[in-house]
Amino acid sequence: MKGITLPTYITLARMLLVPFYGYLVLQYGFSLLDGKADESLRFWSCFLFAIAALSDALDGFIARKFNMQSQLGAYLDPFADKVLLLTSIIFMAEYTKGWWQMPLWFMGIVVARDLLIIYGVWLLKTRRKPIYFDPHWVGKVCTGLQIAVVSFYLLQCLHLGLFTVVLASFFTLWSGLIYFRHGWHLLQLPSESAEEHKPLFKL
Repeated sequence: MKGITLPTYITLARMLLVPFYGYLVLQYGFSLLDGKADESLRFWSCFLFAIAALSDALDGFIARKFNMQSQLGAYLDPFADKVLLLTSIIFMAEYTKGWWQMPLWFMGIVVARDLLIIYGVWLLKTRRKPIYFDPHWVGKVCTGLQIAVVSFYLLQCLHLGLFTVVLASFFTLWSGLIYFRHGWHLLQLPSESAEEHKPLFKL
């Protein structure tokens, strides 16, 4: 893949970890449902989640330090984070029980907000509207809190996990509102011509 930078390769590697991580989380949830918790599965889930988190910090550091930012990497990096978080939250809410089960309403808030953003981007593309989203501090806090929620559940710090769920829910809703208002503003702008309307990223 010509033109892909080292940070983007690290991001792609993080995405490849997600199926293995998801399998471990899913199997641990099933072991809880069977009443025979296999803690080795939770241990390896924690390990892969930590590797993914470290790789996220590493690719960002390399991109900034060595000026290796790319448009493709700018889209793939948050996408990889989102896939990892959604896998964690959906599996922990749907396929387990008792103390390890995340609230279903929290999963609903997170999934609804992300679907809204995806639909908004699709709508903007189909109507040939200019697409630009500057990172907002509320969105960054939202992502950080969602990571914290997953981490606390993986580490069995359930009281902290439940407290953080409430904070993460608030910031998820807040960031969703911010992106909705920004997307609505973009919809009001004049449509671009076919020549002006660029793809989301180039390889």
